[in-house]
Amino acid sequence: MTKRFDREGGEVKHHVQTFCALKHFDYNLVNSFSYEQLFQCMRELKLSYADAGKIYWLLENLSGAKKHRPLLMKLMSS
Repeated sequence: MTKRFDREGGEVKHHVQTFCALKHFDYNLVNSFSYEQLFQCMRELKLSYADAGKIYWLLENLSGAKKHRPLLMKLMSS
């Protein structure tokens, strides 16, 4: 059976919203949004630097974004 990522112990429900949903982007148009827009959205949400680091880690390790490392480092510092 598939384990749900939005539930904890079957009792606690974590509300989840995607970046595309927050910014009204069409998730089918993959090249229509950028890393800059993602980090700008994180600033608008007033997420902590630690949270930005988690997003950076995900981008770096899960999406094959290693070629974008200089851009990601720049976004983390701004």
